[in-house]
Amino acid sequence: LDEASFAPSDFNVDQERKDAATAAEELFVQDGWDAMGNDLPGMPAWNVSLEQCQAQCEADRSCLALTYDKKHAACFMKDNGSILVRNPDAVMAVKGAIKANLQYSSLVFAKDTVVIGAAYANVRSSYADCVVACAADQRCLGFNFDGPNKMCAMLDSVTSSSPFKGVMSSVKATRS
Repeated sequence: LDEASFAPSDFNVDQERKDAATAAEELFVQDGWDAMGNDLPGMPAWNVSLEQCQAQCEADRSCLALTYDKKHAACFMKDNGSILVRNPDAVMAVKGAIKANLQYSSLVFAKDTVVIGAAYANVRSSYADCVVACAADQRCLGFNFDGPNKMCAMLDSVTSSSPFKGVMSSVKATRS
């Protein structure tokens, strides 16, 4: 390379590469889904519109996905997006660069409810990490998250549920 010479045209980017770069940065929006975890530091941004949230993400190269909380006008920008869960109060957007990595979870959520079943793992974690861990694990059929104690119990069998204050739970929906 010491003897090599290059013309400026050698570094021109063709239209196909420009289009691919644009697609990687473009946000794909989906209403009713929440991208769990991976929040950037300082999140959420409060009192913003969905459009403002999208504009902030597009302007920040470290933002690859976002969840917008419609009920609380809150923007959660994320450095990744892997597990999506149903949430009627959320709008999710993801940049094209990671769109193919998304997994749509069948988890169904309940608040102040404990799921009865066989626990195979009990770990200290955040709620988002508990959701992501269960969604990504084939063995996990549901979980209980004890908010006050920050404990996640993952279950490989589920038999019933009952009211229990402070516990957020979920079971994977199955097709019959």
